[in-house]
Amino acid sequence: MISQHMTIAEAVKNNPDIINPLSEYGIDYCCEGAKKLSDAMKVNNIDPDIIITQLNNVRDPDTNLDFKKALRMDRPEDKKKLIAHIIKHHHRLEEKLLSEIGEYLPILLRVHYEEHSDELSRLYKKFSQLNAELTVHLANEERAEFQRILEDEDFDRSTMLAEHDIIAGLLHDVKRMTNDFTPPPDCCQTYELAFARLKELYEDIHQHFFLENNILFV
Repeated sequence: MISQHMTIAEAVKNNPDIINPLSEYGIDYCCEGAKKLSDAMKVNNIDPDIIITQLNNVRDPDTNLDFKKALRMDRPEDKKKLIAHIIKHHHRLEEKLLSEIGEYLPILLRVHYEEHSDELSRLYKKFSQLNAELTVHLANEERAEFQRILEDEDFDRSTMLAEHDIIAGLLHDVKRMTNDFTPPPDCCQTYELAFARLKELYEDIHQHFFLENNILFV
């Protein structure tokens, strides 16, 4: 049973299906896992009685099965397996999504410049920041920090967490700028694809960072 006295991370591990409702309520399960649910609810002006009842009844068949499987890789001897999972299921997907979105957005700027120049220009600049931060972060994890973790050496946890916060902040900006990834009524198929890929990237990074912040880096 989930209670408001649990941390966000404890609640997600108890029932991974709650990640979408948490996001809908504005509760950041990705980078604020150590925060008490009760504190997160106060900040977001949420009635605890309503949300706790809902969270305890959530059953979402669409929750990523690989994410649920990875949550069980929480023993010290599972580190190698969890790192392999993160690289295969998150790093490679996120690189693919960055590449696809990076192709779509310049097309949108050219085709829809007259109608949506301001919002698309801001979105492209923000995405470019996100692309740069995430690309460097993934390379650092794979080429340096993960190896230190596997060899039981000191790794730069504070820098890793700080980078997660920066990337999560950029994702939040993208979500806000796209009206929760909702394309305008006059959009074309490429517009819809770009926003769908941005939403997929947002959701995948949140699951990726949760696994690191609350299991791998602990």
